[in-house]
Amino acid sequence: MRVAGHVGGENTKGCRGRVLVSTLVGQGSFARVGAIALLSLVAACGGSETAAPGGSVPLGWQPPAKGLWIWYFGYTGMTAAQAAQTAKDAGVGYVLIKSGQDASYWDTRYNAASVAEFTSRGMKVFAWAYMTPADVPGSVQAAALAARVPGTSGLVIDAEIEFEGGHDLEAQQLCEGIRAAVPGVWLAYTSFGWIGYHPTFPFDAFDRYCGDAFFPQVYWSDRGVTWSSGHAEAMQMLEAARLQAPVWIVQSNDDTPQGASPATADLNAFFDLTPPYSSLWEFPSSASPAKLPQLALLHWTN
Repeated sequence: MRVAGHVGGENTKGCRGRVLVSTLVGQGSFARVGAIALLSLVAACGGSETAAPGGSVPLGWQPPAKGLWIWYFGYTGMTAAQAAQTAKDAGVGYVLIKSGQDASYWDTRYNAASVAEFTSRGMKVFAWAYMTPADVPGSVQAAALAARVPGTSGLVIDAEIEFEGGHDLEAQQLCEGIRAAVPGVWLAYTSFGWIGYHPTFPFDAFDRYCGDAFFPQVYWSDRGVTWSSGHAEAMQMLEAARLQAPVWIVQSNDDTPQGASPATADLNAFFDLTPPYSSLWEFPSSASPAKLPQLALLHWTN
């Protein structure tokens, strides 16, 4: 996901590996399909109907359409209302909006008013925050503030390279701290999509303590591979890892290493294979206006 150059540096950005993966329901080549399908129904609310202070994902909720990730509204060149209407017109089912980074909660970007622009148009809203092991107590506090925003259905922790190399304890403390601060919160995580290439990332810890869902970042266009080979390799690695969290797969509309935009047909082929929980990174930047019309051409409906 896109991250600030430093904690609270909301106007600077970098680019890290990003990916969202669909549930394995309907993919009969995997032995654990039945178990994961059941978990997709039960763990969509953390196995509970307890509502978080800001909102909740109903037990067994299945989105009517796929999801769209938003970095921040200034990046899109739109107000929250304009972005929400664009998403609705395209057919998006739910959105994930960045709420902060580490101990910094972005209250001017993620707040009740901006969330309401989407929920009032029939879309569920999830907060997502980029987090590192640098300040676990501060990150817990910031995450709790986002989770309590009215209309928020859940929280997704974006954990990437900073957690590699033996940070299992910090991952556990982060997840347990958020759950203690916001009882009943729907708490998921997103990270590398090709997990076999990241043996020191604490997937097991995040899976156990933040595992209401896992959003693997399968950004095949960034990597410069075909959608089909990228998807197949990611799924093979997920099966081998035997993680338990329901998988909500993510693809990206980022340009390839050669600077080409992914074809609409390829994005749709990936979506067609990965319903109902898959999503797209990202709501296009105002600097890439040619990508905006593509949103209306994608197969959002499940």
